[in-house]
Parts: sequence; C-alpha cells; structure tokens
Amino acid sequence: MINPRIFRLFAMAGACFLLLVTFMSGVYVGAYQFNAMEASGRAALLVYELSALRHGSADKLINTKELGLDGAIVKALRFQESGHPWRFFPCSESYDHSEYLKIAGAYRKKHPSPTPSVDFGNGPDLQEETAAYAAEVAKRMEQLQHRYGG
Repeated sequence: MINPRIFRLFAMAGACFLLLVTFMSGVYVGAYQFNAMEASGRAALLVYELSALRHGSADKLINTKELGLDGAIVKALRFQESGHPWRFFPCSESYDHSEYLKIAGAYRKKHPSPTPSVDFGNGPDLQEETAAYAAEVAKRMEQLQHRYGG
C-alpha cells in the first residue's frame, strides 16, 4: 500500500504538470484557432479594400489604414510596457518588435499621424473619448519617434 503523503505528492505533481500542459496548449492552439476564426472577417475587409482600390477610392482607404496603423502602434507600445510575452514562449523569443517598430517609426517620420486631428463625431461622450485617445496616440507617436524613428 502506498503512503498517503506520497500519493498526495504525486497527485499534486501530476495535477501541476497537467495544468502546465493545458495552459501551453491553450496558448498555442487558442491563438491559432482565434486567427482561423477571424480569417473570414479579414477576408471581408480585404474585399472592401481591394474594391476601393479598383474603383479609385484610395483616399478613403489610406485614411482608414493610417488610423489602423496608429492603433497598431499604440497596442505594440503598450505591449512592450506591460505585455506578457512569456505566455508565448518559445515563439516570443524570435519575435523582433524593435525591427517592426523601426519600420513604423520611419513611416511615421515621413507621414505624421492623422489621428490627433480627426473629428470622430459630435456627441459629448464621444468627444471626450476621442480626445483622450488622440492624446494617447500623440504621446505614443512621440515615444515611437524617440525610440525607433532614427
């Protein structure tokens, strides 16, 4: 008969191992499944973008992409400050944020962010939120230029 303390020790070690395995598989499988799930939405957006380009409405598309770039830069800089890249180990080791942000910084140096000057609407709640977001974008663009703009 097995000693109850040893049995509990092995049971806890097994539970910890299973928790680690499920966590790691959840990170990798979950990220893959999320990307696969949102592929249909991305496909619809690409159709819109391609249609706009084919019909000569590139200005609308450029403005949308500029705002999207600002959002991506804000997210990337937030992730650098308070993200959890260890959750994606070992994949996170090969991901070079600096190189990508240098590309974005060089682009933003030539083409300044339009977000701080965009009017998103008239509602008082919307104005406060957009003013706060515009201020954060302006701060993050300064950060981007300071760190990566060259």
